Amino acid sequence: EQYKAINELKRKLNDEYSISFFGRLKRREVAEEIYKNRLQPSDDGRPLALIIYPKQDWNSSYEVNNQFSELIGRGYKVMYYEAVTEDDVYRAVEVVGSKQQIQAFILGGHGNQTTISLGLDDPDKFSPENESYFLDPEDISEIIQKGLSKYIKLDASIILESCSTGQGGKVAKNMA
Repeated sequence: EQYKAINELKRKLNDEYSISFFGRLKRREVAEEIYKNRLQPSDDGRPLALIIYPKQDWNSSYEVNNQFSELIGRGYKVMYYEAVTEDDVYRAVEVVGSKQQIQAFILGGHGNQTTISLGLDDPDKFSPENESYFLDPEDISEIIQKGLSKYIKLDASIILESCSTGQGGKVAKNMA
C-alpha cells in the first residue's frame, strides 16, 4: 500500500510538475511537502525558499547534497523546480515570487567559474549555440530587463550549489 502511494506521488510530481529526480527529495514526507506546496503556492505565512536544480545531473550530486529537509525543518515553505534552460529558471522565479517574495534562493547546476549548466552536463562544453542551457554573467541584463529582482527579498539568502562558481573571489568575473 505504501509502495503504491509513493509511486502515485512520484507520478504526480513528474506528470504535473515535470520533476524527474524524485530521489533528490529523499524522504516521502519531503516529496509530499513539495507536492502540497506546488498545489497551494499562495503565501501561507512561512518564509519562502525556492530551490532550482538542473535536469541534467550526470554524477547525481543533487541527490546526495541538498537542503530540502533542513529548510522544511526550519519552517520554510519550499518550492522546488527542475530546469533545462535559463528561461526555466526565470519562469520559476516569476511564478513563485509573484505569490510571495523569495527569502532563500538556491540554484544548483554543474558549474565552472563563469557558467552554471542546467541542460548540459559539462559546463566546459559551453558554446554560443547552446547558450540557453547555461546561466552566465552576461544574463544579468536579461534578468534586469525581466524585472526578476522584485520577486526576491532584499535580504534574501542566495546560494549557488555549483562547483567553481565563486572562483577568483571578489576580484574575478565569476557567477557568484
